[in-house]
Amino acid sequence: MSIVGERSGAPTGTDIALLRTAQEALANVGKHADATTVRVELRHDSGLMALAVTDDGRGFGPPAVRGGYGLLGLRTRVTSLGGTCTVRSTPGQGTTMRVELPLAPAEQAARSLQPVLDLSSTPDH
Repeated sequence: MSIVGERSGAPTGTDIALLRTAQEALANVGKHADATTVRVELRHDSGLMALAVTDDGRGFGPPAVRGGYGLLGLRTRVTSLGGTCTVRSTPGQGTTMRVELPLAPAEQAARSLQPVLDLSSTPDH
């Protein structure tokens, strides 16, 4: 496992999506990959968090992807947060699941919930 960058104070929804990504990817490796090694990388770049889980397992071709409920739920969660979820695989060469989540939309949403000064109640001078 490797972590690149400083912890950026991600919103709870982002942390949960990254945790669920890791769980789903590792469960799929255990069920399907027959891998000997798995690499988990978490990156904190400017305004972006990314998690990649890569295995050296049997891989699969695009027609083999049926998009089970776990992957479908994960993609739905990630896209609702403004992120992307990609799965790349080649038969005999392993698989990589990668999720990228922007921090800016969540930060903007939090700022939009801050109280706004109501000028209509301010007396005129």
